[in-house]
Amino acid sequence: SFTSSFGGRSANMGNRMHEEFTAISTFDNYLEDIKLLKRSFLNSEIVHVPRTENQKADSLARSARKQPSFVVHMDAELPVWFIESV
Repeated sequence: SFTSSFGGRSANMGNRMHEEFTAISTFDNYLEDIKLLKRSFLNSEIVHVPRTENQKADSLARSARKQPSFVVHMDAELPVWFIESV
């Protein structure tokens, strides 16, 4: 952040810029994971859905980002509980 000689507003701007850079860096990591996982599928499509139109998914995503690690596991066959829920 900026030194106090620049005043409170500048320090706040420095903190905000740091937070935005950190968020972008985090997103870059997710994007690399997505690109890697995408190679495992024959076809894939990424569609942007605004969080205001899908609040449940947004809530789940926020919750997942707060976890200490993110692990994805996929088997060749779908689990029974998933098939029965569809």
